[in-house]
Amino acid sequence: MKNLRGWMYSGVAVAALGLLAGCAETGKMAKKPGSPAVAARRKLMLKGNLPSFIKIKKALKAGDAKAAAAAARVIIATAKKIPGAFAKKDLRGNTLAKAKIWAQKTEFDQYAANLKLSAEIFLLAAEGGDKTGMKNGSKTIINACNKCHGAYRKKRGPKKVGVGGAGARVKASGA
Repeated sequence: MKNLRGWMYSGVAVAALGLLAGCAETGKMAKKPGSPAVAARRKLMLKGNLPSFIKIKKALKAGDAKAAAAAARVIIATAKKIPGAFAKKDLRGNTLAKAKIWAQKTEFDQYAANLKLSAEIFLLAAEGGDKTGMKNGSKTIINACNKCHGAYRKKRGPKKVGVGGAGARVKASGA
């Protein structure tokens, strides 16, 4: 009976390890199950606004008004989609959205409108080759983002420090 119990515990342990190894290999353990709406919102923000703003910063540094204008057009298009992306309350899965978005939907939508307007003003400066206007306009765009995120996005947890790899967020050094 003792040997049978030992084999049984060993079998359970091996099965558990196999399950954990499978989850770790596919990365499914770290991700929260979510909804298609949340995934679409994240894609809109992380694949639309964020890379476009980075392109604007790089274009400003390089003096490339044409590239800056193209990135501003993406932000304008994305900003138009933000109210619709948050039309239905859904907080399932990997989201930092606060529930008050839907309690204050009109105000939230105004933040998206402000972002769009800021990007349109930046676009006018870029199309006119106005470097000072572009510099000031980029600040206005990031302020529009930060104001909305300050009001309607949860704070992120502490930064992960590690050797790198998926999920590691390490602050870039000045070197």
